[in-house]
Amino acid sequence: VSYRSRALEPDKFDNLVKHFNEQHHQQLFKEEIQRHKRKFSMAQQTFLQVKRTCAFKQKSFEGTLADLDPQNSGTIRRPLAIQILKQEARINQSKAEQVLLVLDPASLGILESAVFIQAMTDPDIGLSDL
Repeated sequence: VSYRSRALEPDKFDNLVKHFNEQHHQQLFKEEIQRHKRKFSMAQQTFLQVKRTCAFKQKSFEGTLADLDPQNSGTIRRPLAIQILKQEARINQSKAEQVLLVLDPASLGILESAVFIQAMTDPDIGLSDL
């Protein structure tokens, strides 16, 4: 039997390569989904930890917001929310970003001020309420 007769026909070879690529992409996609799930789960845990330190600090949050945003437009942009979290919860940039991942999962970059403050300071609001 010669090498030529054992070789795959071009269309069979193309199908094999296509199948391998599809399997590889599916595996990469599954791994990426798992990474995102782990990241979000960690963010949720961080949110709950930070929330415990911020419970009942509504007046303090409102005061910090008033100091940092005197016009009080009713909305908070991501950098301002991070600054407030860092100041009020005494956390670093990374933890503040994790908290915002939970509060703004679509990464719109803007939150309603009242919702942000209530989510962080009201002990009766949990993950299921967000």
